[in-house]
Amino acid sequence: NTVFEELELRELLNEEILSQSDAPSKIAQDIETKYRGLGYHFVHVTPQASKLIVQKLNVVRFLIEEGVKVRIDRTHFTGSTTTLSEEMLSHIFFSKAPSPISRRIYSVEGMAESTAALKKEMERLGYIHASITGPRAVFSDDRKGVDLFFSVELGTQSRVAHVKFEGA
Repeated sequence: NTVFEELELRELLNEEILSQSDAPSKIAQDIETKYRGLGYHFVHVTPQASKLIVQKLNVVRFLIEEGVKVRIDRTHFTGSTTTLSEEMLSHIFFSKAPSPISRRIYSVEGMAESTAALKKEMERLGYIHASITGPRAVFSDDRKGVDLFFSVELGTQSRVAHVKFEGA
C-alpha cells in the first residue's frame, strides 16, 4: 500500500461492519472503492485470515494489489456536435468535472457526476434539450489509459433575443 496511510484504511473499520459475518469481504470492497475513487481502477484486495491460538485472536490482513493509476487518454463525442467541436466539448467536460476526473484520472464513481456537469453546462450555453449518453470506456492494452466515448445530441441552441418589461 503506497496510496493511503494505514490509519486512513483503519477508519473503514467500524462496529457495524465488524459485527457482520462477511466483514473481511465488505472491508475489502470498501478499500477497493476508496482506491478506485483515486483512479486505481484495477485494484484488487484480498483478505487473508489467520488465528493466533495463544492469544485467541482472529487476525485479518488485507493484501492490496494497487495496479496502476488509469489516465484518461482521449474523449470522443459522436452525434450532433456540429456547433461545438470535439476539442471544446472535451475542454468543457474536464473543466466542469470533479477531481480526480478533472485531472484526467479515471474514476468510474465520478463519471455520472462528470457527465451531469457537462449536460448542465450545455444547458447553460443554451442547449436546453441536450442529451449526453455514456461514457463507454475502452481501456488500452497495458491498462494504463482509457478512451471515453460519449453520444451527444445537442439540439438547437436557444438564446434570449429580447426582454421587455411593462407596467409600473
